[in-house]
Amino acid sequence: LAQAHGSLTAGRTVPPACCSMLLAIGLFLLGAARISAAVIVSWQTPTKEPSLNKDRQFIIGGGMPIGNGHSTALVFPLGYDTPFHPNGTDFELPSSVSFFVNMATAMASDTSLFRLGMVSLQTKPDMFSGRPTSFLQKLDTASATVTISTDIAEVRVWVDATADVVRAEVSSSLQLELTVRVQSVHPSTPFKYDGGFGLGKGATTSEPDEIRPDVSAEAVVISHRNEDSDEPAAFNDTLRQQGLASLIDQLQGSDHWRHRQFGMRLSGPGLKLVNSSALTSESPANRFSVLVSLHSNQTETAELFHRQLAALHSSHLLEADGRAEHERWWQQFWDRSWIYVWGAPFLDVLSQQYALTRYVQAIQARDSHWVPIKFNGMQFTAQLPPETASSGPSSRAWGANSWWQNTRLPYGNMLATGDADVYGNLLEFFLQMTSLSQARTLLYFNHTGTFYTETKTLFGTYRPQDYGRDASWRNGSTIPVSLEENPYIHFDFGGNGGTTEIAFMVLDHWLYTQDQQALRRYLPIVAGAIDFFRQHYKDRDADGKMTIFPTQALETYWCDWKSPYAVPWPMPNKSNCITNDHPTVVSLHVLLEKALMLPYDFVPAAQRAEWKEFQAILPDIPMIEEDGVLRVSPYSEYPKNNETHNSETPELYSTHPFRHFTLGRHTLGKRLDIMPSILCMTNSSRRTCRNSDANTGWTQGVMNAALLGLTPIAKNMIIERAQQKPAEGYRFPAFAQRYQDYEPSADHFANMNTALNWMLLQPADDEFGSALLFGSWPCEWDVDFRLWAPLNTRVDGSLRGGKLRSLAVTPAHRMLDIYVVNCLPADGEEQVMYT
Repeated sequence: LAQAHGSLTAGRTVPPACCSMLLAIGLFLLGAARISAAVIVSWQTPTKEPSLNKDRQFIIGGGMPIGNGHSTALVFPLGYDTPFHPNGTDFELPSSVSFFVNMATAMASDTSLFRLGMVSLQTKPDMFSGRPTSFLQKLDTASATVTISTDIAEVRVWVDATADVVRAEVSSSLQLELTVRVQSVHPSTPFKYDGGFGLGKGATTSEPDEIRPDVSAEAVVISHRNEDSDEPAAFNDTLRQQGLASLIDQLQGSDHWRHRQFGMRLSGPGLKLVNSSALTSESPANRFSVLVSLHSNQTETAELFHRQLAALHSSHLLEADGRAEHERWWQQFWDRSWIYVWGAPFLDVLSQQYALTRYVQAIQARDSHWVPIKFNGMQFTAQLPPETASSGPSSRAWGANSWWQNTRLPYGNMLATGDADVYGNLLEFFLQMTSLSQARTLLYFNHTGTFYTETKTLFGTYRPQDYGRDASWRNGSTIPVSLEENPYIHFDFGGNGGTTEIAFMVLDHWLYTQDQQALRRYLPIVAGAIDFFRQHYKDRDADGKMTIFPTQALETYWCDWKSPYAVPWPMPNKSNCITNDHPTVVSLHVLLEKALMLPYDFVPAAQRAEWKEFQAILPDIPMIEEDGVLRVSPYSEYPKNNETHNSETPELYSTHPFRHFTLGRHTLGKRLDIMPSILCMTNSSRRTCRNSDANTGWTQGVMNAALLGLTPIAKNMIIERAQQKPAEGYRFPAFAQRYQDYEPSADHFANMNTALNWMLLQPADDEFGSALLFGSWPCEWDVDFRLWAPLNTRVDGSLRGGKLRSLAVTPAHRMLDIYVVNCLPADGEEQVMYT
């Protein structure tokens, strides 16, 4: 154990403040190395298209992603292989540089992401004919630009960082002709598709896309409008299913899908309409530019939408190409932070995956909109037509709804990298659900507050499949209207439910940014969560402490019901259900502690007094003595100790995500004993503790190891994650395999990034905003980095051969709160990094 973790005695802790300050001044004068954080992905051979994914569906495998946080494109070359003509459709893959276009807010009536279409740039002579002697496909993340070139022509494509516009440039030493073609990926008549929303009304249906020319403007327009004839009408139908019909009129402002329309408009200088879906060059030229304007909005009529899109497109045509401003935005993004690890080929792979993962997250999310990164495929699923009830462009495992266990994970690494604008996207997601959650809580439970469970619609209700049978069927002998039937998530409001964790994330945003405007905006999320738990659990134990019952420890330990669908419904009792699950208990301890540290300007005296009273009655964090050793426990009581259902480690939620038992808290904060958590990870045969050994997808062991200072474990897990191959059929290295979700997975590399951040710099979560540097860093890894600590503090540094070569902290007075920890060499003997 000592070798795995290093000593927890004084020899492992930081130097006194005076010595730390002397060290800081000397290294500050040295400054930090400046390196390029962005990476280039380039391929000198084309991808054979179409590819096949794990389900043996046809996909585009050689796409490279670009985007601006709202709009994205997947860019790829076509033309080297057999033409693809799916049965029953007019869709084809022409010899061209093509790109799929997506928007985060381009959602069908059932909230499924719908692709706007495919744009193809075809040159004459064909830039791919006869297998040209040169080929290069390159993504330069420094400017989020894809370039595809042959000995005939070069095409450059980017999504404007400051507007919902895709720009493409074609250039050649030859006189070229250009055709720009637009195709829908959906059928041309009303169609069924695999949306997976799950209201039990049969297959999901939609009206087709509309492609229409604007003859006077020489432009092609393609759009999709959500019509009342679509099935299901997700918002209203779900409220009826779940006994919330009385709230429909009150909550219409939360329906972001009815009459939503989204589409794109294309034109370019020297291009004219050749038919309703294509433009062609008026005469041969060496250069062409194409402007694709994107728009998504709810409008009373389709004509109003088209007027809005036309006005946006006209304004973009009048502007300069915006390339300089676009490049400035990306330069500022990459200047925010970086980690580059040196010393071995596998570390080069780690550095590349780290940078690409941060890039893929940033091109999909921004706090200017509220739609979170889709955990199951993101915006980059690449299935080809046709659409069917079980496959096609709109299909993805787990469907249209949101899973908190998975959705949260990409956001966990963003504050340390300075990407608060990307992180804010998740806070906006919950903010737009607040009105519905407040009304639902009052109707279901007759008290105030907000609550969620793990699987939810994008507007905040239970996922329809998990809710089960309609509220109209339920009565006094059945399951209550207020609960969902799925036993995996039945009583979990705290752990995987997200109620307390999103509140914790609001307070983390404040901890790192000190943004008062943002805190005022998102504070209702915090207050609503505390209010719910303060009122929801009425029972008290002999010591006057609150008893959280009935509950469950994530999806792993739940009430021992043979059938939660039985009639009469089996009421929960102490012989079949959990008391005081670890994740909910620890989340409330952390949430109240952090909320009570907020400035008095934000928390009125009466509210603060309520919170202090609530804090005083919280149950103890569950512990258990096993084999004479104290370890963290998944719960305080459960009659079926060994009966588990999933592969989580609920007893380590006090490390991640809630950062109660961490090396930082042990060393600098409340000096908490973290050995019970370490022993769960390193020396326990309990099944849930051993679940922490898993290291793919959403599993959290790598983050727990980093936060507990378990350097060898964290190091090996990080390397293992970084070296995983892309999802089957895909070529882009940051498109992870599906593991538990769907490809490309949003979670696998996201957890790697979060863990790498914490290996370098983890918050102490104390009242001073302190942080530990190199808390679980291996000495043999050389590194250059820029990361962010609490209180808007930037930390730049360089480590070589286990010795700290440079360190700079901005602002300089925060140097006192950044504590350098001796790194751990491969032989397990602590190495002094400085004298």
